[in-house]
Amino acid sequence: MRRSPLTRPQRVLLLFVCVLVLVDTMFFTALTPLLPHYTHVAHLSKAGAGFLVAGYPLDAPHLHLVPARIGGVQNAQGPNIYETSTVTRQIYEIRAVVKSGNSGGPLLSPQGTVDGVVFAAAVGVSDTGFALTAAEVSADASAGEHLTSPVSTGACD
Repeated sequence: MRRSPLTRPQRVLLLFVCVLVLVDTMFFTALTPLLPHYTHVAHLSKAGAGFLVAGYPLDAPHLHLVPARIGGVQNAQGPNIYETSTVTRQIYEIRAVVKSGNSGGPLLSPQGTVDGVVFAAAVGVSDTGFALTAAEVSADASAGEHLTSPVSTGACD
């Protein structure tokens, strides 16, 4: 019996044109209709729990998956996106290499749920980043789920 030669997998480039349908300047979230549904987790993940950070760091041409561990959960105070007021956000401190381009990407659980949204890297610490918890972004995700009309980012345009 003769075996057929293995063929190289073909790459398929999918190009999506997205528009913003919801912008929350207090929590740094912006949604497009193509983002995955963020899961509202009934409990917060415990320190040491394993995850993946997914994104396109430094404008990488391909999706990168980086292992991450929860360092802790905290309520962090900081400025809104326009630095006009102070907000408190529930965040995970994560041990992972987070770079520019990971922001807005999912924090994926081993079960495949999106348990947070990566939004920052620690200054001066190469293996620490931060993610908004799913509980923090679930209201925006629910509000934007069926929206299709473009919205402005305001002063970020």
